[in-house]
Amino acid sequence: MHDVPGKGLSQPSERLEEIEDVVREVISRRLAGEQLADEEVERSHSKLLPELSCRLRTLRAIEAARAAARVGSRPESDRRDDCRVDEDIRFLQQELADYDILERIEYGGQGVVYKAVQRATHRCVAIKLLLDGPLATRRQLQRFDREVKLASRVRHENIVTIYESGSVRGRPYFAMEYVEGVPISDYLLLGEFSPSEIVSLFVTVCRAVSAAHQHGIIHRDLKPSNVLVDLEGIPHILDFGLAKDIYSSAEDEAATQVSFAGQVVGTLPYLSPEQVAAEEDVDIRSDVYTLGILLYQLLCGEFPYSVDGSREAVRLNILERQPRSLQRTFADLGRYHPGAHGVNDDLNAVLMKALEKDKNRRYQSVDAFAADLERYLRGDAVEVKSDRHWYLLRIALRRHKLGVAVAAAFVLVLISSLVGITIMWRRAERIAAIAQQELQAVAYTRLGGGAVHANRDDDAIALNEKVIKIAELMPSDNLVVLHQHIAAYQQICGIRLSRGDVDRAAEYCDAAERMAREAVDDYPDDVEWQQILVGSMELRGRQAYAMGDYEAAIEHFAYTLSERNKLLAIMPDNGFVLDAKAISLHWRGKCYCALGQLEECLSDRLAAREVYTELCETSPEGNDCLIDSLRADLAVAATYMRFRTKEYDEIAKDALDHILRTLDEIGVVQHRIGDISNIRGATQKNLEIIEKRSL
Repeated sequence: MHDVPGKGLSQPSERLEEIEDVVREVISRRLAGEQLADEEVERSHSKLLPELSCRLRTLRAIEAARAAARVGSRPESDRRDDCRVDEDIRFLQQELADYDILERIEYGGQGVVYKAVQRATHRCVAIKLLLDGPLATRRQLQRFDREVKLASRVRHENIVTIYESGSVRGRPYFAMEYVEGVPISDYLLLGEFSPSEIVSLFVTVCRAVSAAHQHGIIHRDLKPSNVLVDLEGIPHILDFGLAKDIYSSAEDEAATQVSFAGQVVGTLPYLSPEQVAAEEDVDIRSDVYTLGILLYQLLCGEFPYSVDGSREAVRLNILERQPRSLQRTFADLGRYHPGAHGVNDDLNAVLMKALEKDKNRRYQSVDAFAADLERYLRGDAVEVKSDRHWYLLRIALRRHKLGVAVAAAFVLVLISSLVGITIMWRRAERIAAIAQQELQAVAYTRLGGGAVHANRDDDAIALNEKVIKIAELMPSDNLVVLHQHIAAYQQICGIRLSRGDVDRAAEYCDAAERMAREAVDDYPDDVEWQQILVGSMELRGRQAYAMGDYEAAIEHFAYTLSERNKLLAIMPDNGFVLDAKAISLHWRGKCYCALGQLEECLSDRLAAREVYTELCETSPEGNDCLIDSLRADLAVAATYMRFRTKEYDEIAKDALDHILRTLDEIGVVQHRIGDISNIRGATQKNLEIIEKRSL
């Protein structure tokens, strides 16, 4: 295996420094616009091969990843060419004369980030600008200000530095260190990293998080996209927008409204049990748990428990489901890992302690977690198992391998002859086969959902039919596959309804409802199955709408809204249920519009838009949430237009203009390209109608 750039790797220091100098020169020349091929560099520095070739391949992969991430975002590198510079870049360039604004590099639900050069220092920086500016909510402004204050408190080589902050025409901004890199999960895909190399890199991340803790800051949103690895293989932690200040008083915490009792803060799959339970006394041990999740994912590409399905299902898994061992995950997925020998009981024990549900049984600090990882790297006894006598004996034997090699070989020969091994192996094969079928069912369902969003209905139907075939061959008591089985029927039903094929849609709707009712009967206290049944009843409403029975459809949607409101009374910030509520409001509004009851239609559609606004603000889901919100805006604008008054047409026009501007800023979102195209087309058509009316 080739060496890959990163810490803890062995190369002579002088040779390594020479390679780094060459790579820096390549980066500089390419940034200056020179088309410099890898082959040319290798010919000029043949004595540094093959290590240089590996670094150049990594550099190319990172450059390609960054280029792909910017597709559709319309970066503008020439600030003097007004024809090519978008409105925000011109605005920033005028207001921030100390910077040369180069391009937009990221657009999210809360802010937009630009790459720039500070003229006085000639250093490259990233400028983050609050998206809504003067229209931002109090919570958004406080969260933005909080990120600046907390990130500025720490000075550490592996934490992105905040240089300055301010406000331009009511829009807060801050300038921070620019990292030319990719998320840590993507970085590890660029080379063949062994488990030891991954852990070595990860320990650096842990030490940076520990530094933040020592300054009184709990990150609370650690995930791959918030840990960037640069071209030198060095990780950098960023985004303290959801961080908690240990030193602030309870009154200060309440005043900021960044978090409050009952609200889940952070990215759900990476949250600790206490965060999911919305406990008020979240402490540094929560970051320990999240780091455990992150390391587990980096090592085997999977989470320690399922994070698919509804938000409530994921939430219950985080609270109750014990994490799978690393060895079990590798075996279940049928994967061969190039460094699987490094994934041993020691590493698994360290991870399982970090992932304890009870925070009192977890590592009590990130430093303690990192220290045990370093013991694993050195081959020493890890602290988590230090009280086990047989374990200590095994560590001692490991240090005297030659003395026990012959005896160990003899014992292994005897053990390998036992019939029990054959029995256990066959049982493991059966378990692995079932797990593989479960994974395939989940994967096909998720791919089918992506195909629906991309308007590839035939592909979506084919993928969901594969799920149905898998489910028909599996035991009926396999709840994972049953869940995907119902979801497949529901997806196909929705597609058939959208095509106007009501009769065939009814077959799938009947099957989905029947299986959902049986699951609810078997598990009456399981909220997830109840919500799956409500989803089938929503399809019944859409079926009635397609048949022109609007009154019956309204009754179905009133039922689904009632059930979802009951659940929201228990879990007011559950994003999955909020999204489902908005969908029910949208469809009931369509029924009212079809009956000519425009006031009721407008009321439901305004309520749906309000739900999406709340969802994007309290539980940011990036561009997905924003796109769904724009679709709700389009429905509201279309309803205003149906009143056919000049006043309402003006309101609709403002909303439609806002939709187009936002779509331009979002750019291309590959998995939602179909939705974006539909929204843009309908928006432009409605604007043309309003323009004709005004003539």
